[in-house]
Amino acid sequence: MSGVEQRKEIRFPAHVLPEEYRTFSILLSQGKTATVKTVDASRNGFGFTAHLSSDNFILGSKIVLYPFGESRPVYGIIVYAQ
Repeated sequence: MSGVEQRKEIRFPAHVLPEEYRTFSILLSQGKTATVKTVDASRNGFGFTAHLSSDNFILGSKIVLYPFGESRPVYGIIVYAQ
């Protein structure tokens, strides 16, 4: 990730997170799926890298994260993409 970090909260690097939060699958609102690698996490979100272009991450759209597998999804909204 390059550029200016927008989150002003405490962030935890991926290496201190439990294994299930380091690499996991996501589902985007337009039906695309990807495996992502976590860069960092905070109380309000995740920073991650994906092999999809940033055009696939539409600001304000819904995202489903599967750190615990598809049986326990985590729902969110995309607030920043680069």
